[in-house]
Amino acid sequence: MIIKRRSLFLLGFFLTGTIVFFLRPIDDCDILTQIRLGYLGFDSFINKEMLIYWREGQAITNPGWLAQLAFALLDKVGGLLLVRYAYSVLLTLAFVLVLRVTFLSIYTQYSIMSYAIGGFIGILIMHSNSSVRPQGFSLLGCALLFCLHYSEISVFRKLLLLALIGLLWQNLHPSLPVGILVYGLLSLQNFDKRRLQPWFWEIFAGAAILAICCVLTPDGFDLIRISQENQRISTVLGISEWFPAWSPSVIAPMAPFLIFFSLGMIVLLIKRKAYRIQEVLLFAVFSAMTFYVARFGFYMALLAIPFFVKTVEQIRPKHLFAWSPDAPVHKVNFIIMGLIYLALITGMILYLPQVRSFFPREAIAALKNRPEVHRVFNYREYGGALTYWGNNKWKLFIDGRLYLYPEETWRLYNGVALGDKDSINLLCEKYRPDAFFLLKSYSAGFLRQFDISENKLCGKKWIKLYENKETVVLIPAGAPP
Repeated sequence: MIIKRRSLFLLGFFLTGTIVFFLRPIDDCDILTQIRLGYLGFDSFINKEMLIYWREGQAITNPGWLAQLAFALLDKVGGLLLVRYAYSVLLTLAFVLVLRVTFLSIYTQYSIMSYAIGGFIGILIMHSNSSVRPQGFSLLGCALLFCLHYSEISVFRKLLLLALIGLLWQNLHPSLPVGILVYGLLSLQNFDKRRLQPWFWEIFAGAAILAICCVLTPDGFDLIRISQENQRISTVLGISEWFPAWSPSVIAPMAPFLIFFSLGMIVLLIKRKAYRIQEVLLFAVFSAMTFYVARFGFYMALLAIPFFVKTVEQIRPKHLFAWSPDAPVHKVNFIIMGLIYLALITGMILYLPQVRSFFPREAIAALKNRPEVHRVFNYREYGGALTYWGNNKWKLFIDGRLYLYPEETWRLYNGVALGDKDSINLLCEKYRPDAFFLLKSYSAGFLRQFDISENKLCGKKWIKLYENKETVVLIPAGAPP
């Protein structure tokens, strides 16, 4: 059997992509909360709060419950190492699927180098947004919609698969409205005035199926409200991924997007006669959305691959890297590539950190020695680490599920961090924490008040159980060892 160069390219791209994504340690604090929720979900579906002490037992929504189970299962089998590696495979698979469709169904006779460079432009754009989190499943959903659009199966089968993709997508990560937009933009490419009615009914049926899937989760219509609340609170709190792409707080990680968007636009303007509107539609729409909200660069990086592949081909000198994807290759190349990959992955596992040093594991270990602690007032971004590595008896004040907390909770949380006496008194009277687990820079005002009051809080004296340059843990002075 003759093995073509495109097969070697796809394998090489896949292996290289997983290495690039695997280079990034786990640094999203909220994924640890998601894993813990997944473990709890093994016992029963989560519809009541189990991690936050002042909300314990209250009814809640739990978006992304299926992703939580998947991450928890991976963690149970192979720990955070397997979670991290599986996620790198997930992201790379999405890129490979889109690339495969690109050279089989869209641009079939380009140079291998154009496919390779176009694909890696997407990876570079997305890399700053590639931390492990449930959103990665939505990227795979986009890739599957892309494959489905270019498949040659019957309309009925397409609609059945569309329903399956939508159902899984929304239960893994509640971002299926993005999928509806992708489906609509892809369907516009099939517009034909000669078969207007069949085209209209097909796009209407597909959009209706995806819209219904948006509420086919255990949380139903409430999931829409929660998604809107999460976006609103994220904006109020200044979560950077919700800022415009040119915002000073995100311009550094968004630099690849800004650079390659600019280069793409320059080539598009110079070679505009070589492009059709259908070829730039996904690129243009998702670029505009990314400029408005930086987090959409996550999707733009994938969906703009065909555009970048064509752009590279337009500017590539015709006799440079003119490597045909149909040329045969020797099987030994696959073996060599596999051996190099195994060596690199092994070295990365042995010598690169698995998690970001930000996670305060030493401080958590110190607090675990205090059995009297049950209620912990914590810095929000420490919530995942406390939930994952901490004592299962601990209940926290706050974590990364932003939609759970009303605005008065955020005012109290911020007031305590700033050292506002009324906020501290309200915390002591209403929430009665057994320990404080704080990031020193964020809670500088609170710690100044702590020093001024001669280490007195809530009517009693407290001590620093643990302290380093970043973290401090406070417990009552009279607590038994």
